[in-house]
Amino acid sequence: MIENFIQITDLTIKESRLLEWLSNTTTLNNHIEDGFKRTIIELTKRNIDTRLIMIPLYLCQDISLNSSYTGDWVEAQRKNRVRRFVIKKLTSINEGDNYFILEGSNDKNTVKNIVSIKLTNDSGTLTQTFNEEYRYYRFRLEVDTSVEFTGSLYLVETSFDDLIIFKSLQKIFTSLTRKEDDNFAVKMRLYEKEFYDELANLSYSYDINESGTIEENETVRKLTSVRISI
Repeated sequence: MIENFIQITDLTIKESRLLEWLSNTTTLNNHIEDGFKRTIIELTKRNIDTRLIMIPLYLCQDISLNSSYTGDWVEAQRKNRVRRFVIKKLTSINEGDNYFILEGSNDKNTVKNIVSIKLTNDSGTLTQTFNEEYRYYRFRLEVDTSVEFTGSLYLVETSFDDLIIFKSLQKIFTSLTRKEDDNFAVKMRLYEKEFYDELANLSYSYDINESGTIEENETVRKLTSVRISI
């Protein structure tokens, strides 16, 4: 099922002055949530069942760890598609600097550290995108002093991230527009166009048989069916 991992920093990469124009972070987060919801609406109009996209590639589920640990290799049928490392914390108590490290390999012998994420206390989500592409992935926990962790770690594709970013920015600049030809109106129309251009070229994996995993014949799907709303 599609998830929203977009944060304010993802928007400020596109618009560096965003926090000057709209400094209330609660309002910005509300716009991101609204952009996410409206993206789902647009996908649904185009016959995309959002239950069947962004299927997690689990590295572990509901695991409990209290010491350094290396997980098993997991093969990515969606090679070149999973680009986000996600840590879902149910509980997390840390002393010292503890890190989850994502590793990749094409043969299980030559291993590359892809990203590392420092564990924080309490429940919540930690996430980071990456560009490297491998056939196999695993995680490693490096413990400094002590850790008590329960949760799940997985990878997801980032195919829908730009859609959410563009729709969020469109909504933000709509709210800031005062005249049809002011700077904010220009930006609003720009991101509206960016959204639909991205949507027209969307390529993603799709769990056609609703198995809960992405199989080899489900790795690439392009947007072909469109319903236009009135």
